[in-house]
Amino acid sequence: VPDPIASYREAIDELIGLYRSDPTRLRRMVAMPWGDISGADLATMFAADHLIHAWDTATSLRRPTDFDHGLVSRVRAFGDGYVAAHRGPSMFDEATRAPEAATPMERLAAFVGRHVV
Repeated sequence: VPDPIASYREAIDELIGLYRSDPTRLRRMVAMPWGDISGADLATMFAADHLIHAWDTATSLRRPTDFDHGLVSRVRAFGDGYVAAHRGPSMFDEATRAPEAATPMERLAAFVGRHVV
């Protein structure tokens, strides 16, 4: 891929465009390889995946990680059930302890098994 950032943004814009073009997608069930899921939960799952990996990348580059608290809160609420059902070596490590002064994003990262310092 000549420009991975442009390709990534294109893919995200396409996904967002699908939801914007038909907001009922959020209420409908979607068939995924692992089972049916609501469109809203699927969108939240995508957001969770991107938030966690953005945190990984930003942390490794020593960049700010205090992402949008509302989005982090929505992802965490979804993750409470989803992550618990998928803990294990292939998905999510056991939760770690976040520092007392951790941001909401750092608490989410610890919840999914990242080591937050």
